[in-house]
Amino acid sequence: MSSSVADVQDGTNEGEFDVVITESDAARAHLRARGRLDSSNAPLLVEVIVGHLRARRRFLRLDVGDLVIADPAAMAAIKQAHQLALRARGTLILIKVPDALRHTFARAGLDTELFMLPPAAHDVAGIGDLRH
Repeated sequence: MSSSVADVQDGTNEGEFDVVITESDAARAHLRARGRLDSSNAPLLVEVIVGHLRARRRFLRLDVGDLVIADPAAMAAIKQAHQLALRARGTLILIKVPDALRHTFARAGLDTELFMLPPAAHDVAGIGDLRH
């Protein structure tokens, strides 16, 4: 896969990991990650985040509502992406975080480090639209 900010897919089978850009502008991007994130594809997620940071997009939102964290490498990739955004003086906000995934982050001790919004919080006026 290239290091561009284009959509990235790891295979074509249902349940396999992909991350797509749903909206972006000069400073922000809204991404959606779906499927099974594990050690075989976790670097793809980091690569996409790095691509946006290199494009000077500092305010990133990642929809994880349909994401399955399969192993510690997946957890490490999300943490690394978060840290890279902070180092670039930006933010990576995980949105639509289901309770099960929030509990997974809590068991790993990341619930106080990552910026997360549950599904209902994302639907508050203005948060879901980059134009506001």
